[in-house]
Amino acid sequence: MSTKTTFKRIALVAVAALGLGVLSVAPSSAAVSSYALTVDANDTITVSESATAVLTQSYFASAATDTAAVTAIIRSGSSATGGIKLAVTDSATSASSTAGAAPTRFTDSGANPLTGILIGGATATKVQASGTAAGVVATNKYTVVLTNVAVAGTYYVDFYSTDGTGLATPTSSLTTWTVTVKAASAADSTSTSYIHAGSSPAVAADSATVTAEKTAGTVAGNIKTTLLTLGAATSASALESLTATITGAGTLGAHATLSSAIATGRSLLVKDNNYVVIFADGTTGTGTVTITGSTSGIVYKTATVSFYSSTPSTVTATVKKAYIAAGLTTIKVVNVVVKDATGTVVQNATVSLNPATAGTGETTTSCAYSSTSVANVCSITGSSAVKFGKVSYVAKVVGADTAETEIKSAAFDVTFADIVATSVVISAPSSGSVGDKVTVTLTAKEKNGYPVADSTYEGGSANGSVGGIFWNTTTVPAYSSASFNPFAAGETITTTSGVATVDLYLPAVAGNITGTWTLAGTAGTTTGAIDKTIAGSTATITIAVANPGTEAATAAAEEATAAANDATDAALSAAEAAEAATAMAQEAVDAVAELSSQVTALISALRAQITSLTNLVIKIQKKVKA
Repeated sequence: MSTKTTFKRIALVAVAALGLGVLSVAPSSAAVSSYALTVDANDTITVSESATAVLTQSYFASAATDTAAVTAIIRSGSSATGGIKLAVTDSATSASSTAGAAPTRFTDSGANPLTGILIGGATATKVQASGTAAGVVATNKYTVVLTNVAVAGTYYVDFYSTDGTGLATPTSSLTTWTVTVKAASAADSTSTSYIHAGSSPAVAADSATVTAEKTAGTVAGNIKTTLLTLGAATSASALESLTATITGAGTLGAHATLSSAIATGRSLLVKDNNYVVIFADGTTGTGTVTITGSTSGIVYKTATVSFYSSTPSTVTATVKKAYIAAGLTTIKVVNVVVKDATGTVVQNATVSLNPATAGTGETTTSCAYSSTSVANVCSITGSSAVKFGKVSYVAKVVGADTAETEIKSAAFDVTFADIVATSVVISAPSSGSVGDKVTVTLTAKEKNGYPVADSTYEGGSANGSVGGIFWNTTTVPAYSSASFNPFAAGETITTTSGVATVDLYLPAVAGNITGTWTLAGTAGTTTGAIDKTIAGSTATITIAVANPGTEAATAAAEEATAAANDATDAALSAAEAAEAATAMAQEAVDAVAELSSQVTALISALRAQITSLTNLVIKIQKKVKA
């Protein structure tokens, strides 16, 4: 059997078993020669992805009606199946036309459609333009796509050329395209996924809130998911794809370049490390975005996005600083939250503060939306450094809608106060145990009886705050314990309604600890935040620190000593009692002995008397007989 016959049979069997793509470039003749086929590069993909290459064919056409074709055969080291798509993408010497069974057009699944001809058992040709001269080298380029690969492995796609008169007869040697298909790796919990508000790229932290106006196409934010395994990056070709979905309001787009994403749909298949961009779809409310591993099912991200209407419906003003500096600008005094009819925060309204009653406060205000505070944050500037007291305001809101809807808040009060204290008191618990957490409190009031204005003092004054220093720079605060030093020199002290607090832990050694603060300046001179009436005076705290463990051990030892002493006393008492008992026993023995002697003597005397009496009776008997 000839080599040519063997090759024919191999090709035909492969075509029947594995799938065949045939694309011919015409016109028909039999004088085609000098075939050459090249593939631009081998490829590596993940299961369910597609591989794409560019195949270049050249041949010598001796006549104007010569035909050439390209045949593709899939062979693989695994039992997996795939499909081949062939599309003419460029022809240097040919004009387009088709012949044979109707070809099927195909489109790649990516963002950029590939237009071409899918060969599925049909023959398609590109016919050289009429009048094209003979004796030329024709060059054609084809897009080749390997699709629908379900199993990992190495796939080989063989290409060969044939002439138009006998498509089953190879007229060139095989050119092989190698595609390595890797299994999709299931990334783990070390993977990262971050959401960022607006059109800036996501950074390694989530934005606190992601909100946008509801107009369709408005970008609310973006999510970037980076898949990792055991904390390490894995080759992108080995990672699973991601499924991005949104429920509720909004729609999604995805692209490797953030600015290139367009609103596409509510469920997308996304490559690892691409951006998922969240767009408004014209509706208000909340949208929930979920990023899930297409293979693993791992949920890498769930995030909430809000879409608002430009028409304001409600407004709420919250005072953050109730006492502000007269004649100066105080920032972050009031937070104004504007919401639409669905309760979603409105970001694009114009907000201003105005005195509730005309003439009660000639002040200026400024408000700007803060995504961190999720509110319009307003500052207030006092009209005069000597004008103190309470002023009522209302927040006025003008919507960005066509009607410029206007609403107002309920009235609220702020009080203009001085930033110079006429009274500074520092207090702390009088006692505590080692290691206890205690709160030390500083309370400062000004000349009008108000708390000093809410600001930062002492060290804060060096950072541009309106409040000055509290402590004397020559006689700095002194502490008996180095680890217990509240309100130290140069420390930023922030007051709210005249009160500042600091939490510290008592030292581990029992005993009294003290803190002494000398106020700034000297008597009669106002210095920093300290009025001349209290300048140079001192504030002191003393805390008695106990050690319950040591004291309990000492008490236990004392109790043990007392018990031992009591035991000794009891033992001595017992010994004395024993001695007394012994003496008493001896006395009893002696008494018994003496009594025994006395009884013996009495018995002997009694015997003598009985004997004497007996003798007397005998004598009497004798006399009577006589």
